[in-house]
Amino acid sequence: MNRSRVAVLFPGQGAFFGGALKESSLAYPLIRDVFAEVDSVAQAKLSQSVSEKLWHPQPPGIDQWLKDSPDLLQLAIYGISVATFQVLAAQGLRPDVLMGHSFGEIAALVCAGSFTVAEGAEIIFERTAALAKLGGAEGYMAALGTDVSTAGALITLVGNHEAVIAGENHQGQTVLSGSKPKMDTLGELARVLRLPFVKLNSPYPFHSPLMSPVVAEFAAAIRKFAAIRPEVPVYSPI
Repeated sequence: MNRSRVAVLFPGQGAFFGGALKESSLAYPLIRDVFAEVDSVAQAKLSQSVSEKLWHPQPPGIDQWLKDSPDLLQLAIYGISVATFQVLAAQGLRPDVLMGHSFGEIAALVCAGSFTVAEGAEIIFERTAALAKLGGAEGYMAALGTDVSTAGALITLVGNHEAVIAGENHQGQTVLSGSKPKMDTLGELARVLRLPFVKLNSPYPFHSPLMSPVVAEFAAAIRKFAAIRPEVPVYSPI
């Protein structure tokens, strides 16, 4: 009898709510173990604790995280993904393939066995450190309620040097990313055409040309981490 094949998708930036896994961590020590490793990196690099902020009696919302601690937010999303997977794996989950949605690819590689939990946290630290050097690269991401073909046509209308298609969520939703002026113009076009245009809670215009200045530096910073052959295949959408 053929069994169903299972794929696990790890979310990227934006998939977050305050207090995530707090109650579950009491029942599953694995969650605390994962965050202990993440916290060890956060303490060494930032002198802060991810779990203390995430599991605070009154945890901040994502807007506050983005304003005050964008670096800790990245580590929190990562820790939640890895901890959730480890609990499911302990319960018998055996996926056929893992994949990450953008930033989630780091968690996917860690859960596949290519890097340790601590190494994954360090890679994320290097990523946020590189991004911080972008400084005045103003821009944002938005979900446009239409297909890739229509989204591409709109980008062509406004000039495609500073705005691009960042991802195709499904046939009816395309993610755009780029400079604020270009994205604002796309938003106006979407309004005229009555297409949904929702700005995403993202600290940077990921997957756009505005990220180019720090790509080489980030690549150089993570060469010290030697990836082990994954125990589970990892599909890279990149």
